[in-house]
Parts: sequence; C-alpha cells; structure tokens
Amino acid sequence: VLALFAGGVRSDGKTNELNLPKTSKGANLLLNLEAQDYQIYRTEIVDENGNVIYRSGKLRARNSKINTFVPSKNLKRGDYLVKLYGFNSQNEEESVADFQFRVNRK
Repeated sequence: VLALFAGGVRSDGKTNELNLPKTSKGANLLLNLEAQDYQIYRTEIVDENGNVIYRSGKLRARNSKINTFVPSKNLKRGDYLVKLYGFNSQNEEESVADFQFRVNRK
C-alpha cells in the first residue's frame, strides 16, 4: 500500500516511492482527497512518456480516501502519475487531482 497526496512530492522534495517485489500481484494506491466532491471517481495511471498504462473502473471514496489496485504487470521501474477524475451530476468526467509516485522493482 502506498498513500499518496495531491501534488505528490513530499515536503522534503522527494517523490513517493513504491518498492514492488517481483512476486507481488500489484499495488494498492491510497489516494487522499482534499475534499470529497463527487460520488463516483475513476483513475488513470500514466507513465513518464505520457502513455496510459492502467484505467480503473468506477470507484467510491471512503473517508476522503480512494483505494485503487494496479496489477504489477502494468508497473515497471520508473515514474508515474495518477490522474483522478470525478463524475459530475451529468455523468461527465472532471479532473480532480494528480498524484505522483516512483516504482522500484526488487
């Protein structure tokens, strides 16, 4: 489990790191929201080249947190951006926040 906050760079200037063992099935990313403005959310994981490597289904927040599971086959060593979208009352997606993290494979 890796807890992430909007903006994604810690106060000491370092990117959040996920140490992912080779035997791992994947990673739970816990996205901490500044405000829970939507009923339904969706995430996209984008690699450092801007390619979408994973899209979640519809997710619900619990206590201003969203948990999304990313299969390890999608996560290579490198930097990633989690793009969080919320569905408005017209069921249209709106950008909510971005979260950064780095994957280290062990």
